[in-house]
Amino acid sequence: MINQWLRHKFQDLTDNHRIDAVHSLSKDRFVAEGMMLGQFYPGCSQPGLWNRDFRPLDAPLPMLVVRNMSWMHEDVRSQDPGVRMRALWTLRTFWSDHPDTLAAIRDCLTSDSSAGVRYEAMNALEDGADPGTFVLALQAVVDPDAKVRAAAVDALGTYRTVVTTAIAQALYERVTTDDDPDVREAALRTALRPSNSGVLWPHHPEAISGLREYVAADPVAKSRRFAVYLLDHFTDDPEVRALLREIAEHHPDDRERRTMMFKLSASGHDDPETKEMVRRMAVVDPSWEVRAHAVEELDWQDDGPDLELLRDRAVVDTHGNVRGAAWEKLALWTDREDIAALIRRRSSDDPDPDLRAQLLVEIVHVAQRAADRTPTVTYLATRVEHDPDADVRQLAADLVADLTSGEKNIEKREVGTRHRWDWD
Repeated sequence: MINQWLRHKFQDLTDNHRIDAVHSLSKDRFVAEGMMLGQFYPGCSQPGLWNRDFRPLDAPLPMLVVRNMSWMHEDVRSQDPGVRMRALWTLRTFWSDHPDTLAAIRDCLTSDSSAGVRYEAMNALEDGADPGTFVLALQAVVDPDAKVRAAAVDALGTYRTVVTTAIAQALYERVTTDDDPDVREAALRTALRPSNSGVLWPHHPEAISGLREYVAADPVAKSRRFAVYLLDHFTDDPEVRALLREIAEHHPDDRERRTMMFKLSASGHDDPETKEMVRRMAVVDPSWEVRAHAVEELDWQDDGPDLELLRDRAVVDTHGNVRGAAWEKLALWTDREDIAALIRRRSSDDPDPDLRAQLLVEIVHVAQRAADRTPTVTYLATRVEHDPDADVRQLAADLVADLTSGEKNIEKREVGTRHRWDWD
C-alpha cells in the first residue's frame, strides 16, 4: 500500500527547539485522529524504534511530518506473523491514545495463533499498564506459551489501581502449578514488588505453606532466591522461621547467610531458637563478615549469656574485624572492672594494630570523665615507648596530649577496625 504523508519545511528556522515544542504540544491530538506527527531537524537525537543508536529524525532541514497510522492497523492483521510482530512493536507508544489500536492489540493477545505475536501484544499492554487492560493480562497468565505467561506475570506487577488479591492468587497459582521455571521465577519476582498489602502473595495459611514447601524442596538453589525473599515476609509462622534459620546457617553464599540472619533477628520475634542460631554463627561461621554481623546482633545485658560470648569473641576470634565488633559492644560496659581490665590488657597485646588503636581510644574516652587522669596518661606513655606499630605509638602520644590539655570533652578519634570494612 502507499503510505500517505504530509510534510512542511521551515527553511528559515534556526531555533530547532521550536520544532520540539510544537511536536510536544500537538502529537497527542494527531494520534487521537489516527495520525503520527514527527519532528525532523539537524542534530535531532531521538533514537529509532529498532536501533537505539540510529537517529532517523536527524534531517538537513527542520520539518514537521504528518503520517497516517492506518498502515499500522493493517499490518497488525497481516498474514505474516513477522509483520504483525513489527507492527505491535511500533504501536506500543500509541495504543493508549487510540481505541482502534487497543482493539487490535487485544485481538492479537487473545486469539493470534503465533506465540511470538501474542508475546509482543502482551508487551505492548505492559508498556501502557492501563487498569482497563488488567483482565487481559490476568487471562494471559494461562497462555499455552511459557514466554507469554512470563510476560503476563511481569505485567501484573505494573497495575497499582486494581484489587491486588486477584493478582496475588494468580501469582500463587503460577508458582505452585506452572511447569516452566522461568514463569515461576517471574511470578515470585513480581510478588515481591511493593503493594498496599506488603507483597503480592495470598496471606492465607495454604499459600504460605505452599511457598514454604516450594523453598524447602531446594532452599539454596538460585531459582529459589526470590521465594526465600518472599518467605521472609511471613516470619509470624514458626515453621517459616525454622526453615529460614536453616538457610541462614547453611546457605553456601556468605551474603545470603548474613542477610537472612539479620532479617530473622530484626523480625521482632524474640524466640530462643533464633538467638541460639546467632550465637552459633558468631562462633563457627566460616566468614569473618558473617561472624562480625552475628556479634552485632548479640545482647549486651549485664551478666546475660551473650556477655561472656562477647568477651570470648573479643579475644579468641581469629579475625581482627570480628574482635573489633565485639569490643564495640563491650565498650558499653567499661564501668565494670573486669571489662576495663581486659580492654587495657588487649590494648597492648592484641596482634591487630588497628584494634589496639581502637582500644586506646576507648580507654581515653572513659578516662576523660575521671577525677584523676594521671594513671591513664602513665599507661599511654608506656604505649608510646613500647607499641611495635609506629602509627599506634603516634596515636598514644596524641592521646596523652588530649588528656593533659585540660579539655573536659575529648572528641573520640575515628580509628579502629570499623573503618576497614563496609557494614551495609
